[in-house]
Amino acid sequence: MPLIAWRSQRLRVPAILVLFAFHFPMISVMNVADYPMIASIFYCALFSRAHFRLVLRYARRASPWNVSGTVIGVAAQLWFIPYWGALTVFGLFVMGLWGWAAGSMLEMQFTALRRRQSPRATAHASAPRESPESPSLG
Repeated sequence: MPLIAWRSQRLRVPAILVLFAFHFPMISVMNVADYPMIASIFYCALFSRAHFRLVLRYARRASPWNVSGTVIGVAAQLWFIPYWGALTVFGLFVMGLWGWAAGSMLEMQFTALRRRQSPRATAHASAPRESPESPSLG
């Protein structure tokens, strides 16, 4: 999965989200928050410089996407915790960070998708039309 994320810009975000999902049980069920945090620290190396700067643009400001991701991540952590241990609070922090990152990446993906679709929709709207005031040349 890391190789797919590294080689394919189109599949990078879904692959990283799959990696997040793969490590989630380690944090929530096994109460091991340090290993997934260490494992996920290299995910930013899977991005090109330009793509990572784009992700940071979305991650630097609060939006409904990344705030919702944080809330979902922390709530999932609280829901699946079998017991409170020494790393539980750190696990909540890690899931909050991952939720923020996931929300930012999803917002970036949906914004790009909307921009790709909008030129087709606006191409018809931007076509020159005859106004009722202008005389017809025909």
